[in-house]
Amino acid sequence: MPAWAKPNANDSLRANITFYSPLKLANKTLAPGKYQVVAQENNAKFERNGKTVADVPCTMKMLPKKSQHTELFTDHNRLTQIHVSGKTEALEFGS
Repeated sequence: MPAWAKPNANDSLRANITFYSPLKLANKTLAPGKYQVVAQENNAKFERNGKTVADVPCTMKMLPKKSQHTELFTDHNRLTQIHVSGKTEALEFGS
């Protein structure tokens, strides 16, 4: 297991995110809007209006310090990471 991987499978990470243009995630394209992300183990669910719209694999990685803000990181409109405000964990998504 990589040193930055989260060792406890029972831990979860939650975030409320908003984005303003379509983002690709795994084999889906998410429409702009507000989402709640719930990640547990190696899986993240993106929920909108109470319904799961994407269920994708992810990796929880440790950051060197707590994030001051919730931030989305993208590469050519593909969501690659989410850093959650007040947390030392981040979600990382593959291509």
